[in-house]
Amino acid sequence: MDEVLFRSSQKLESLQYQLGIAATEGKKAVIQYSNQTKNVIINSLNSPKSVQIQDSLKHVWYYIVNVADELKCTILFHVNPRKIFYNLQRVFGGNWTSREIYFGCAGLIIGGIIGVGIGIGLQKHTVSRYTPAVQCTNYIGIEGATYVEDAITKNSCDLNEVLVVVKAGSVQIVDADICRGYGKTLRSLLSKHYQYSNHGLPVTLGRDCVGIVTEIGQNVKRFDIGDEVWLTAPFWAPGALSHMVYAHEHQVAKKPTSLGFEKACSFPYSGSLALAALEQANLSEDNCADKKIFVQGGCTPVGCVLIQILKYWGANVTTTCFIRSLPVAKALGADDVIILEESEIKTKAAVNIQLPEISSNSLIKELELRDRFDVIINTRNCGVSNLEFKQYCDYLVSTLNSELTSDSYGFVLKSLLKAYIHIKCFVQKYRGCEIYDFGEIHMCHESLDKLNEFVDLGVIKPLIDKVFTPQDIDKALYHIQSTMSIVYKLSKAG
Repeated sequence: MDEVLFRSSQKLESLQYQLGIAATEGKKAVIQYSNQTKNVIINSLNSPKSVQIQDSLKHVWYYIVNVADELKCTILFHVNPRKIFYNLQRVFGGNWTSREIYFGCAGLIIGGIIGVGIGIGLQKHTVSRYTPAVQCTNYIGIEGATYVEDAITKNSCDLNEVLVVVKAGSVQIVDADICRGYGKTLRSLLSKHYQYSNHGLPVTLGRDCVGIVTEIGQNVKRFDIGDEVWLTAPFWAPGALSHMVYAHEHQVAKKPTSLGFEKACSFPYSGSLALAALEQANLSEDNCADKKIFVQGGCTPVGCVLIQILKYWGANVTTTCFIRSLPVAKALGADDVIILEESEIKTKAAVNIQLPEISSNSLIKELELRDRFDVIINTRNCGVSNLEFKQYCDYLVSTLNSELTSDSYGFVLKSLLKAYIHIKCFVQKYRGCEIYDFGEIHMCHESLDKLNEFVDLGVIKPLIDKVFTPQDIDKALYHIQSTMSIVYKLSKAG
C-alpha cells in the first residue's frame, strides 16, 4: 500500500512540474506576441502614410472649428438687439420709443396666435367611418380571410361616387387568389389613391354585390337615393363584401327589377367576365348559329352564363362538369357534357371541404373523340394547358386569372411601375376619370346593363348553390373551389 502511495505522489509531482513548465512557456509566448503586436501598431502609426492621414484630419478639424467660430460670431452680430434696432430705424425711419417697440412686439405675438388659431379652425378633420366587412388581413391563403366589425371606410362620397348599402354579395375564386397575394403589388401601389386602404392591406373581399343607393356625389346623374343597384369591383380595388360600399358610378348599374337581392348577385362579376370572353372570341347573336363551342367548366359562375347566352344565340355547346353537376349542365341547355374525373381528393378537415385535382388525361381523350371546335372558352383550371387546348379549336379564350409579373417585381421595376401609376392616376384625375383601367375594364356599367337586358328577356336565370354568413367566409372560399360546388357561392353582407 505504501508503494502505491509513493508511486502516486511521484506522478503528481511530475504532473505539477510539467504544468509549471507549460505555464511559464505560455506566459513567455503571450508576452512575445503582445510585444510584436504593439510594435506593429506603433510602426503603422509612425509610418509616413499614417502621419499624413493624421495631419489631414487635424487640418479638417481646425477648419471646422474655425468655420463654427465665424458662424457663431456672425449670428451674434446679426441678432444683437442694438444692431436690429439700428436696422429697423434705417428701414422705417423715425425715432422709436421703448413703449412703441413693446406694443409692436405684442402685436406680432397676438397676431401670430390669432393666425395659428384660424389655421387650426380651417383645417379639415378626417373622420373615419367604420363598417362590418369581410377582409383579407394577410397574404397567407384562405386562413387570412376574416370577418371584422370595424373596417375603416371613407366618410363621404366623392363627386362621381355613390354609397351603396349592401344587401348581398358573392365570393369568387379570385378572392381566394387575392388571399394568396394575387395582385398585391398593384394593390399596394394604388392604395394611396383609396383613402381607406393602407398599403393594400387589409383588402375587402368580394368582387360584386347588390344593394340600395343611400348617398350620391354631386356629379352623379344616373342614380337617385333609394335605387336598387348592382356593381362590380376589379381585383386590385377594394371589394364589395361590406355593409357599405363607395363605388364610382362607372362600376354601378340598376339591377333587374325581376330579381331579388340574393339572386341578382349571382351575375355581376361572372356575367361581366362572360360578356368579355364572348367579345374577345368575336361571338355574337349574328354569327353564333351552328358554331361548335366548348366551354371548359360549364357549372362555374362564368360557365353558367356562357352556356345560357350561347344556346340563346343558337350555338352547339359542349361543356365539362363534375358528376354532381350533370343535371345542372343539362338544364342549362348544353348539347354535350364531358364528366371530369378526379385523380386525387384532398380534404380540408377543418371545414370538411374536398379540393379536387382533375385528371387531364381523360379530358384530352374525350376531346380527341370529338370534332374540332370553333372556339374553346376555358373558365376553370383543369390541368390542360392553353397550348394543348389550341390543338382542338380555331380560337381559344380564357377567363382564368392571368399571372401577374408585377407580384414578383424587385425594387427597381416596382419603382418604375409606381412612377407610371402615379402619372396615369394624375392624368385620370385631371380629366375627371375614375381610376379603373388597370385591367378588367369590362367591369363597368355597360356590361351590367347588357346583363340586365338578358335577364329581362329570360335568357339567363340565376342559380344559387349555397348561402353563407360573413363569419363563414373561410368555408365559402373552400366550397367554391371544391367538387361539391355547382354554380355560385353567396356570402350575405347586409
